[in-house]
Amino acid sequence: MGALVAVGGAMIYGELGSRLPHAGGDYVYLREAYGPLVALLSGWTSFTIGFGAAVAASAISFSSYALRVIPIVDEQGWLAKGLSLALLWMATFLHCQGVGTDGRVQLLLTTTKVVAIGD
Repeated sequence: MGALVAVGGAMIYGELGSRLPHAGGDYVYLREAYGPLVALLSGWTSFTIGFGAAVAASAISFSSYALRVIPIVDEQGWLAKGLSLALLWMATFLHCQGVGTDGRVQLLLTTTKVVAIGD
């Protein structure tokens, strides 16, 4: 059932993209349907909560798994928080270096994952 909903959503986005071929994605679709205020609020919600929460959750998951591999007792959780923040700052630094550096790091990480799955 979930796959059908995903395919339906993808088809709707494809149709919206063909009908409204402008940069902006969701913002453009909501602006045309409901007006600029709803589009602005949706954009800011995605920026502050949607994307930020996903990145933070990924960083916390990374530190949780990393601390399982290297068992260190951290009762207050400061080490996990520090590791998560270090990962976020490192990713930010790599993104600021430009597309070339960031692309090479992404290729390295993807290759590592594929090799790990293949073993």
